[in-house]
Amino acid sequence: MRKSCFLLLSLYIVGSAIAGEILDDFTSPTLNGKIWVVKKAGKANYEIKDSVLILTSPSVPDGILIYYKEDLDDQDVVIETKAKGEGLVDNGGTIGFFDAIVEPDVNTTMWTHYLTQFWVFDGRFYIKADPEIVGQKGPNPPNLQGNYSGDWHLFKIANKEKEVDFYVDDKFIGTVTKNEKIKSRYFMVTPDHYTTHYSGTLLIDYIKLSGPSIFPVEPMDKLSVRWGEIKLGLTGAL
Repeated sequence: MRKSCFLLLSLYIVGSAIAGEILDDFTSPTLNGKIWVVKKAGKANYEIKDSVLILTSPSVPDGILIYYKEDLDDQDVVIETKAKGEGLVDNGGTIGFFDAIVEPDVNTTMWTHYLTQFWVFDGRFYIKADPEIVGQKGPNPPNLQGNYSGDWHLFKIANKEKEVDFYVDDKFIGTVTKNEKIKSRYFMVTPDHYTTHYSGTLLIDYIKLSGPSIFPVEPMDKLSVRWGEIKLGLTGAL
């Protein structure tokens, strides 16, 4: 019977690792430091209100970025972000990848960190590719852009070994080839990463990361309760 209990515990632990999902729907008033890194300049800031993460860059000298703290370059991971922009008509919020966790800075400095990413505008989007991809010229690959109506939209990025797939509102938009010279890839969201241009607000309803390399992050009290439930279930099985 003890062997059966050990087997059940082992299966539970393995199953939990395979599940590989973090879903942050921002029910806490502060960001979870085990998951996110905040970089900001000037008066830019964030708040969580009614379970929505609100990133605000009120004027040109400001900027703010929220990063997932782990490097995802060589990881198979799907990232879903439900978001909407406010006041982003002339400039875009960004959902995608940088090659490092960096502070908001002037445009010419920030350009050097761009990797493949969504640029999110009011009513439209486009997708930027990794720099220096042979045969993939210009600031965004041909045809990987579109329009939408309404406020909230679901932006999904599937990061794979050699390419990245993009979806908007569950519609496949296209694939971008990854630059093999890039060795780090950090997911970020921002309404404005410059301190020389732009302003605006990006609202995030939730962010979900899933894949074999993603490990759930839970408060210790929840973990203790879960182990208590497992033990109780095993005892009942005896």
